[in-house]
Amino acid sequence: MSNESTPSSLRKMPSLRKISNRFTDPIAEKIHRQIPKLTPDHLTAVGLAGAITSLTLNYYAQKNNSPRLGRVALGLFITSSSLDLLDGALAREIKNKDGYHDSQRGGIIDSVSDRLAETVAAGLRNLHAKDTYQPLGIITAGLVGISNLFPSLFRAIAESAGKFVPHAGKNPLDFLGTRPGRFGATIFSNFFPKVKNKNIQPVVDSVTSLANIATAVQRLKIYKDKNIKPSLSEDEIFAAEKRKKALLATSIFGSTALAIITIANLLAINQNEN
Repeated sequence: MSNESTPSSLRKMPSLRKISNRFTDPIAEKIHRQIPKLTPDHLTAVGLAGAITSLTLNYYAQKNNSPRLGRVALGLFITSSSLDLLDGALAREIKNKDGYHDSQRGGIIDSVSDRLAETVAAGLRNLHAKDTYQPLGIITAGLVGISNLFPSLFRAIAESAGKFVPHAGKNPLDFLGTRPGRFGATIFSNFFPKVKNKNIQPVVDSVTSLANIATAVQRLKIYKDKNIKPSLSEDEIFAAEKRKKALLATSIFGSTALAIITIANLLAINQNEN
């Protein structure tokens, strides 16, 4: 988001994105120089495929009690998720060097792929909770998976009205409702659901759900607040409108799928107990 479209009071806020750009921009420059035909969409696709593969491997590692496979899955997940930082940096590099890049399409693909990866992560946590006969784990995995879809959707809604939305809030709960926060929560809930034989997955998912809802409500307030004047450019508003439609469709699909999985797994546990 350009400084011209950002209110001065918000422009001064520290941004994790700005900090990460210091590291990712030089890497993106080298990548573009070595592989000029590589696009950010390629990185997004590889990252999504890697994330889904790693999450699936981790599920089978837990099911078959294979710590080695679990470590491989974790390494693959972290590596795949790092591409989420590089795709934006590569888009900026291509635009600076080549003069043009379709960032609107890339933004949509990136947002949708992130939500799909989070939905798969929640669905596999749901299955693991069913395998270990934990109804609370099933419910919280379903809730966090559905609530993960809200912050990005409400951000797009607010931005489609021309209103700037900060990437992160001012406290840890706000941070947990953002993409980096949910990334950390996913590592704990999926890869380390137990700490010292205590199941922490329902706790982590419950707190993350609250954070998601709080972040979504804050962004909805920005959208409805008449004192906040539109400050985004026409191009940014147009891009947000397209992203809003894509995320709405993704949210409907993801919420429906997770609701079905959650109900089916609860019924399966109930039948096994009877």
